[in-house]
Amino acid sequence: MVCDDTTITLELIKRAQQGREECLSVLAERVRADLLAYLHRLTLDSHLAEDLYQEAMVEMVKHLPRLEITSRRAFWGWLYKIALSKACRQARKRGHSGPSDLLDGLSAPLDCAPPRQLMQRELSEAVCEAVGMLKVSQRNVVALRCFNQLSYAEIAAVTGGTQIQAKLRFFRAKQTLKRHLRKMGFRESHLLPALGLFAALTDPSAGASVSCTAIEAGTLEVGLGTTAVGVLTSKAGLAAVATLAIALASTTGNPSADRIVAGPFGPLTKKMKVPGYVYPSSVVQAYDPDASGWVSVDSTLQGDLVQPTTVEEVLVHDRSLPGRSLLLPSGHWVQVRFPVPITEGPDVDLFLTGYGVTQKPQVALIGPNDERLDLVPSVSRDQPSGFTITAYELSDVDLPFVSYEVRITGVDAGASSPPFALRMVRVGLP
Repeated sequence: MVCDDTTITLELIKRAQQGREECLSVLAERVRADLLAYLHRLTLDSHLAEDLYQEAMVEMVKHLPRLEITSRRAFWGWLYKIALSKACRQARKRGHSGPSDLLDGLSAPLDCAPPRQLMQRELSEAVCEAVGMLKVSQRNVVALRCFNQLSYAEIAAVTGGTQIQAKLRFFRAKQTLKRHLRKMGFRESHLLPALGLFAALTDPSAGASVSCTAIEAGTLEVGLGTTAVGVLTSKAGLAAVATLAIALASTTGNPSADRIVAGPFGPLTKKMKVPGYVYPSSVVQAYDPDASGWVSVDSTLQGDLVQPTTVEEVLVHDRSLPGRSLLLPSGHWVQVRFPVPITEGPDVDLFLTGYGVTQKPQVALIGPNDERLDLVPSVSRDQPSGFTITAYELSDVDLPFVSYEVRITGVDAGASSPPFALRMVRVGLP
């Protein structure tokens, strides 16, 4: 528990107040990791968090001798108040900012299969983007309550106001975060692991522990819950999972009112930053044999609303409908073109995601003279929600032509099964 860290004793604080330099240095070192994590969660920028930490330490040293302190928890509250003031002032200067560098540590190669790397990266980006949509004041109350485990009275002392106001702020911040997560395609049950994953990603002591090794068994088969819990190998992540449920359940309101409709994971690839992969640049052809027009499922709206669409709106890299998945009935196919040739590379060469376990489409490479080469999946993983990822390796495929195009054809899974909902397709850079 952050505030009850036994390495920061009241005696140590008192000695630092008396001007003992060695005690002051020890105190600064022992608050470093937790205060950096707190500032990282407020600013979403590790470099800025480091700068603000240094400013907070200067402030602490300046005012500590005059501080009337009776407990370690009161000391932490005072320190959080200093850090919050620094972060709010910086936010007013910079304006709204998203998660600029939360995932920098995941850009390096990981020790697991590339499909799992991609899924971990997408889940992490989606969570960070949803949290990044919150205001600094909202991220603050979530951090203090969920990660630093302050009571509402202690939060009120940090932020100003009454205990009731602090409780109301947390409730509103939680509801806002739920809405943002819902827009990203998450469900009600994913709030807890999503916050746990965010805790691990913003913990400066986590480093390489946020890795594929810990999640390899559950990433693709089970979904976000297992993924997030699997990566929480850091102190902050484990502490968050142990206490988040209590914190989240302690506010007023009816949880069922925020029910998130089951459906695809939504725009997990809305702002995809995985290096080495590209989206289609154009649609070559979209074959609609019954001339009924193309429709998509919007997973960001309740009821998974089916709406008319064009193939380009859903599949190309600058699509304007990031929350939708293209329905692909039996016999219908789309052919997309990529800006690079589809060849064997160091990682997964081609993969697609979508919604529909029993009606996965047929995928083929198309050559410059309409040659066709059907592909067999190298890896295919399904989640209970129906979200599926299918990867194709070309290392064992004899490519008789240079292909820039992929054709994806819907299959017949029976009258009782809905068409496959194609989320996106990408290829690796050569």
